[in-house]
Amino acid sequence: MGKYWINAKIMRESLVLVVLAVIVAAAFQLFRPNSELLSFDRPQITFAADSLLTAPLPAISIDDSSAFGQAVAIGEPIVITIEQMQYLLETDAAIALDARSPQEFAAGHLPGARNLPLEELYEHEETIQKWSKNKWLATYCDGPPCDQGEVLAWELTGRGFDRVAIFAPGTMGWQAAGLPLQKGERVHE
Repeated sequence: MGKYWINAKIMRESLVLVVLAVIVAAAFQLFRPNSELLSFDRPQITFAADSLLTAPLPAISIDDSSAFGQAVAIGEPIVITIEQMQYLLETDAAIALDARSPQEFAAGHLPGARNLPLEELYEHEETIQKWSKNKWLATYCDGPPCDQGEVLAWELTGRGFDRVAIFAPGTMGWQAAGLPLQKGERVHE
């Protein structure tokens, strides 16, 4: 009987600890200012109008009556569509930057893309600063959500690039549209 009594006592104590932990967590969440559960502040992303992607890039604002709803502030990343990405690549107006790992890049990437994984960003500072400020830098990853591509885009704007776009559909959207991916290892520049 003593053996079962110890197990029942341990179970009661464990249950009390779990209940106390839930109460403390709920109280913390309830009384914490700006209480948003498991979230972080993410800057608002603006979708691009086709007129923004023509060269040379004028400082165009999209009026509030447009489908995009906000003025585009040059110097902040914009989100582009599959058609807009195709245009940028076909006209050689952009450098496509794959934010995924080298292994994911080798398995399939947008035609002509360069691989720039976030974890290697600081290793390539010299190369990044040599890129033309007249070209768009279009970041992407697998597809929505494209967190790696979005973070890379904000990092690039922080380095002084004004023409940065996020290709949110990524490789999954590109393939779903019937467009081919290239395979192969990345080329170091």
